[in-house]
Amino acid sequence: MKQVKLLLLVLMLPLLSTAQEKWGGGLFLGMSNYWGDLVVPDRPIFDQAGPAFGIMVRNQVSPRFGLRGSLNYAKLEGDDANYSNNVERGAKFSYGLIELGVLGEYDFLGKKRYNGSTFHRILSPYLLGGVAVSFGDPKTQTVTPRMIMVQLI
Repeated sequence: MKQVKLLLLVLMLPLLSTAQEKWGGGLFLGMSNYWGDLVVPDRPIFDQAGPAFGIMVRNQVSPRFGLRGSLNYAKLEGDDANYSNNVERGAKFSYGLIELGVLGEYDFLGKKRYNGSTFHRILSPYLLGGVAVSFGDPKTQTVTPRMIMVQLI
C-alpha cells in the first residue's frame, strides 16, 4: 500500500508544482546502460550499468517560447563475455559520454497559461526540438580466444 501511495504522489507532483517565472534549472542522477551488438537485445545487463548525471538550465523567453540547455554525462560499457553468442569475438569497451544540448519549446497556449503575473494550470500542446553534440573517447579491446588442440594418438 505504501508503494501505491508513493507512486500516486510521484505522478501528481507535476500538478502540485509551481511555474518558474523566467529562469529554471534542474539536476538529474540515474543509471546508463548500453544496448547494441554486444548485448542480447531483449534484456539489459545491470551489472554493466554505469552512472549518469546532468544539469539543465531553462529560460522562458516569452509566454510561448522557452530555451533549454543541458550538459549530461553517462558511463557506458559492454563485454562479449556476458553473452554466449558473442564469446568468440572477445570484444569489450568502456566509454565516458558527454552530451551538450540546446532545445527550444513552443507552447501553443502559452499566453493563456501565463500572463506575466499569474500562472493558470491548463493542459497545453507544445512542440519541442533541438540539437545535441556528444563527445567521448571509447576505449575498446579485442581479446583473441585461445584455442586448445588435443590430439589423440
